Amino acid sequence: MRSARIGFALSGALLVVGLGAATMQAANEPTFPDWQINKICADDSARGQCRLFEQRARDSLNGAWYFIVPAHRAACLAEVTPPIEPSFRVLSTCIDGKAAEEKLRVHQAQQAESRKAAEEAYARRQQVLAEAEAKKKAEAAALAQAKADEARRLEEEKASFLANLAALQAAEEKAAAQRKAEAERKAREEEEAERKRLAELEAQRKAEAERKARDEAERQRLAELEAQRKAEAERKAREEAERQRLAKLEAERKAEAERKVREEAERQR
Repeated sequence: MRSARIGFALSGALLVVGLGAATMQAANEPTFPDWQINKICADDSARGQCRLFEQRARDSLNGAWYFIVPAHRAACLAEVTPPIEPSFRVLSTCIDGKAAEEKLRVHQAQQAESRKAAEEAYARRQQVLAEAEAKKKAEAAALAQAKADEARRLEEEKASFLANLAALQAAEEKAAAQRKAEAERKAREEEEAERKRLAELEAQRKAEAERKARDEAERQRLAELEAQRKAEAERKAREEAERQRLAKLEAERKAEAERKVREEAERQR
């Protein structure tokens, strides 16, 4: 816990004094103390724990010593010199406090600067608003004059437009009458053409119907011929089957007669 707090303190100090690295190890800056940890913890009741904490604090301070603000180093070293007993933990706590004070001072300075910037921005805004208001009034006056001029111009254009509109309407009515007559003529021509087209379609429909009737009659005739052919083929098939049956019976009859002749001959022998 103690080492974590020391590391946090050193991180805060480093954030505040990062720019001090350029002047580290100058001759007039406080050097890192060479206190002996065994002497520091000689009278401590928990020497092992004391040495552990002191060693951690010493290692953390030693690694970041020349990155800490020189004034903070000098002030904190003065607080742990005889007759005050030296301690790396106390030194780390002191530097932690100095870093916090420095951060607070910087924060307050930033707040003051922010307030000043806000006040200046407010003043500029008020000035801009005043200039905008003056500009708005000037633009309103100019706009009123422009509206008056525009109204007069529109009135003149309206009179001219109405005169031109009357002339255009007369011309349009004449053109409309001509278009109507032309449309009626085209409609009559299209009606006549449609009548002729329908008559031709009717003639084609009748011719197609007659062709289909002839085709149907031919199909029926061919179907009757096919039925007759099939009936003839079936009759012939039946006659052939009957002929084969009779031939088979005749062959059986002859075989039976021959068998009887052989039996009679065998009996006589």
